[in-house]
Amino acid sequence: MKTYTIQDVARRAGVSVATVSRVINRSGPVKQQTRTKVERIIEEMEYQPNMLGRNLRQNRSGRILVLLPMFGAFYSMVNWGIQDFAHEQGYQVLVAQTYTEQGVVTGYMDMLSQHFVDGLICFDQRVPFEELEKLSARYPVAVNRVTPEGSNVPFASIDEYNSACVAVRHLISIGRKKIAIINRSVQFHFAHIRLDAYLDTLEAEGLEIRPEWQRTVVTADNDGMPCCRELLRIENRPDAIFATSDKLAADAIRAARELNIRVPEDLAVIGFDGDPLAQIYTPSISTIVQPQYQMGKQVCNILIDRIRGEITTSHRAMLDTELIVRNSTLST
Repeated sequence: MKTYTIQDVARRAGVSVATVSRVINRSGPVKQQTRTKVERIIEEMEYQPNMLGRNLRQNRSGRILVLLPMFGAFYSMVNWGIQDFAHEQGYQVLVAQTYTEQGVVTGYMDMLSQHFVDGLICFDQRVPFEELEKLSARYPVAVNRVTPEGSNVPFASIDEYNSACVAVRHLISIGRKKIAIINRSVQFHFAHIRLDAYLDTLEAEGLEIRPEWQRTVVTADNDGMPCCRELLRIENRPDAIFATSDKLAADAIRAARELNIRVPEDLAVIGFDGDPLAQIYTPSISTIVQPQYQMGKQVCNILIDRIRGEITTSHRAMLDTELIVRNSTLST
């Protein structure tokens, strides 16, 4: 099979090499009629651009790095959105799990300074914000946490605080007054904000706040069962639980079942995230749904815009969440 060059494509299309290059790289103005013609001829000739050569000329790798704190249903959907958008734009995606070791994170970030990747998407909220801000001043970086006004770190995220308030107010609306929280470590930015929302909502509604109703899961495998068992065995047991993830909500329901506590009759449970398993669990789990796939696409869009120099200041994208009421909080 003959190997065609960009000059061959330009000759057959009757346009300049520069025009073909703009079509391939999605850069610069090209009339839609011309773009369509060039794309059709590229397909007919089965022309494959020399991406390595292009990247070397542009001092780019054509790769982006995504740092995830763990793998699971939530991050799988986020990663799907990132991958889809990146591939549409001609980028490859490298995904790494950061665990908890700072040295591991630093090693991955060095890939930016070594130009092994063109940009970084960081979903690990344990990475100090100050470190991300310093990195963003020199390289394209995007995150999934809300950053302070005036920060140079762009993000795509949700309104963590108000979304958590909606979850707690839902429990109050069905008559629950002794509301507990099962949370991740406040090293995670989202966990800190959701705890604040829980406390502020209970205070605003004049409901009791008790330290023993606030439990934190600190195990690396995110196993909430021990915390949930301890919580449900105390004498002044709660009648509702706000779990800051659907995984922890499922653990709370399992622990209640072990202790012959009925859900939702004796204990209402609401989760957070919108894990697909939440709707098929028994009982199905009420939750705050995050737009996980769209979040992945949006944060990738922001990063690639920064790589291409199309935005130079912080871009702030807030995505909507939705309360989904299911059997775990049906009023009795």
